Amino acid sequence: EEYVLQIDSHSRFEPGWDELLIDMLSRCPSPKPVLALFPPNYSPDERGDQYTREVMRTRVVGIGGDGDPQFVHLNADFLHATDVRIGLYPTAWWVGCFMFARSE
Repeated sequence: EEYVLQIDSHSRFEPGWDELLIDMLSRCPSPKPVLALFPPNYSPDERGDQYTREVMRTRVVGIGGDGDPQFVHLNADFLHATDVRIGLYPTAWWVGCFMFARSE
């Protein structure tokens, strides 16, 4: 396969998701970019499929703990649609919730 996708089990796909991700990869200046993020919240309920479209940005909430000084605690913040940080941005962190890249 040309691409690889890793997701959490509570994910939802919209029409055109693959073209959107391939386009995002093409806009990254790195020769081997990886798209990684905390995906939006999604939970089906009696009224139908409900999910949020907020963008979440990964951040460090602490380093060390539980006797392991090498451990990095990550979390995410919701960003408002007008936040200047919306869009593709480089980050040193990768979470296993969502990852998309070329398989090479």
